[in-house]
Amino acid sequence: MELLIIRRAVREGDPWSGHMGLPGGHRHEEDSDDLDTAVRETREEIGVDLTDGGELLGTLDDIRASANGQTIELVISSFVYLVGASPSLELSSEVAETLWVSISSLANGCYFSSHEVELNGRRKVLPSWKIHGRTVWGLTYRIVSNLLRHMAA
Repeated sequence: MELLIIRRAVREGDPWSGHMGLPGGHRHEEDSDDLDTAVRETREEIGVDLTDGGELLGTLDDIRASANGQTIELVISSFVYLVGASPSLELSSEVAETLWVSISSLANGCYFSSHEVELNGRRKVLPSWKIHGRTVWGLTYRIVSNLLRHMAA
């Protein structure tokens, strides 16, 4: 089983610009709930319609986002879907690239690494994964770790 990870396009004003992430985004007025937001954002960002052939497996624990080492007023709700083998992807201008990674390899520590960042003038070493030359850290690392905990339970 594999997990799709995206690299966000570089965009001015986007704090996660160029980072590895997961499809998703902010809730719009027309979204009936967080699940509707996740389905819409996935369709918009990578061209996959989760309502057509996707199977909702469940939700993960909500995670509070942080910026510069400080918790911010943003809560991330994550939904886990199973889709057919190699769905056709149509990347929007918000997504620079995608990569598929083996979930068992992540769980077994094959890609485990660390990532050094500067937060409030201090250097901090955070857990990460190095996958095919890309670093997955921060919020995405926390969400995927949450998924791995749920799968192991």
